[in-house]
Amino acid sequence: MVFQFKAIAQTDDEQLKIIEKHIENIDFAGDYNELSDFIGKKNKEKLNINKVTPFQLYSLGFLSYNQINSIINHRKKYGDFVSLNELQTIDSLPEDIIKKLKLHLFLNETYEKFNILKSLNESEKNLSIFSKVTTPYSKGYIDKNIDSANKFLGTPFISRIKFKVDYNEKLMVGFNAEKDAGEEFFTGSNKKGYDFYSGYFFIRNTRKFESFAIGDFKADFGQGLVISGGLNTGKNALVTNIKKTNTGIRPYNSFNENDFLRGSAVTFCINKTRITFLISKNKNDATFDTINNSGSDMIFIKNIDPIGYHRTAKEIANKNSHSEFMTAQNLTYTLQNLNIGLTSLYRKSLYGNTPNDMLYNKYYFTSSQFYKVGLNWDYYYKNINFYGESAISNNKSAASICGVNISIGDFADISTIYRNYSKDFIVDYTNAFSENTKPMNERGLYSGILIFPSSKIQLSAFYDFYKMPWYTYFVDGTGMGNDGFFEAKYQADKTNLIYFRIRKKTELKNYNEGYFNSLKNEEKTYIRIHAEKEFSPVITAKFRIEISKIKPQTGVLSKGFLFFTDLSLKKAGNPLSINSRFTLFNSTDYSSGIYAMENDLLHTWSVPKFYDSGAKFYILLKVKFKKINVQYKYSYIKYYNKQTIGSGLSEINSNNVQENSLLLNYTIN
Repeated sequence: MVFQFKAIAQTDDEQLKIIEKHIENIDFAGDYNELSDFIGKKNKEKLNINKVTPFQLYSLGFLSYNQINSIINHRKKYGDFVSLNELQTIDSLPEDIIKKLKLHLFLNETYEKFNILKSLNESEKNLSIFSKVTTPYSKGYIDKNIDSANKFLGTPFISRIKFKVDYNEKLMVGFNAEKDAGEEFFTGSNKKGYDFYSGYFFIRNTRKFESFAIGDFKADFGQGLVISGGLNTGKNALVTNIKKTNTGIRPYNSFNENDFLRGSAVTFCINKTRITFLISKNKNDATFDTINNSGSDMIFIKNIDPIGYHRTAKEIANKNSHSEFMTAQNLTYTLQNLNIGLTSLYRKSLYGNTPNDMLYNKYYFTSSQFYKVGLNWDYYYKNINFYGESAISNNKSAASICGVNISIGDFADISTIYRNYSKDFIVDYTNAFSENTKPMNERGLYSGILIFPSSKIQLSAFYDFYKMPWYTYFVDGTGMGNDGFFEAKYQADKTNLIYFRIRKKTELKNYNEGYFNSLKNEEKTYIRIHAEKEFSPVITAKFRIEISKIKPQTGVLSKGFLFFTDLSLKKAGNPLSINSRFTLFNSTDYSSGIYAMENDLLHTWSVPKFYDSGAKFYILLKVKFKKINVQYKYSYIKYYNKQTIGSGLSEINSNNVQENSLLLNYTIN
């Protein structure tokens, strides 16, 4: 997914806050490197002020629709800008916004003759080496009663290498390698070293084409109904930033072993039309079923592994056992304030999916090949933005999403989005706004509002009503629900703030009454108070209290509680920075657990869910000296109400766990 954000991230801490707002409502662990890279690239993006479109200005993330409209109208009325200082004559642009704009805008565009060897020589090169170990070791490493076919064959260390070359965002070359805990390293199934390798070669903004990729990459068009990759954050604390930004193709620079395309892609422009072609052939891990049909055996995919662990003999046997071919095309026509795009996709895999006799899977597409076509639009009219996409698949299933964003001066932003996804829509490669994990079997209406009563006060809220016409995993019948969110924030200055937040979600779930399931409402309520205070130019602290209440169909209330205090020490000009946190948590069970994002090493993200009863402490040290950045994190968690942690081969025979992580980052300018 492509992400929109409301403030430019100039520091690691500010970037962390933006990422947290995107992901804190997600009820699963994800790969957040792509989100971080996207936000980081937005800080470097340069746009020609005399050619920039409303869509490009919106993608910067900190301009209201009123401000975007004012910039475009000024250019129409007075002609091309002769100086960036001319922005000061636009009444809707305050001084702080103008300072941010000047970081992203330039006047004259020149195309230098592209020379790969020269670009590689003058580019910024960055190498990161990361390692992590968790102790005590889990059952899969030390239990001698486990047979050799099921135990972890490798060491308990995580090891990663990331190498990047970047020449002014025009030439980008990258290489990633990873070994997960439990996987073999330079032995056994990985005699050549790491278990996972990924790389890319990417060129953009040359005279001949807009972008060109070889290797591993991602693609995003429209609102994601035909093709979109990455993490789907859906509803989040950035209540009006739900529209997806079409970035086309981009290099893949993360460690998720399945969620990317592998092949080649190119985008070029003819007048006002942008044309993209891409082709991908990739392998993934799968398990299979064999079904006898009229005397002959037919092979079907039973399960696709989205994680990519290869620790045991069984997991190794499933590695890259299934392959699929995919090709997609996009044509986008731009006319002043209007974008219209047509996207098509065709996929053919080696096998189809196993027919599942569960009722909720009755309409899930199981064929080994399919195609989809989608039409998307994006139109600006003064302070209003209309956008959406409609798509249809070869099984005659359809999906549509329509949205409108309205800016009421500098006082408020309003966003509304309606989606209608058929129960049999093919969701492979899709990543659109939805309540479900994938956009199928759902109708809903979402509205969000962001209000600025003063420069220091911000009020935000959203309400979403949705319905699932067909059965789902937890609902034997027509499901429906509503989701409400409210936040009031007071920010005295850049570093001192306090906010109050409440979120309540109600939806129908199965209630077992013996012989059959009836449907009853399950209620989830989360209340948070969060404060940040800068005590001096060196010391900054954060405090949070959060309470969860889950009332399931049985009426038995499940409660959760979390408190943390976070301390950061950083002095300007000092190469050493320190961050530490102490967390107390208690919950009735897993369902009422609470997520809390933590500071972590570069290219690494930690968003644990705290449940049961216990305490956690971590300390993060960062030392930066010229071109070398060394980071170390130690964490310790102890549970008060249990003597073992985890289950299966990952079970740890202890009530406490320690983690040690180390990263070395070297940059050559």
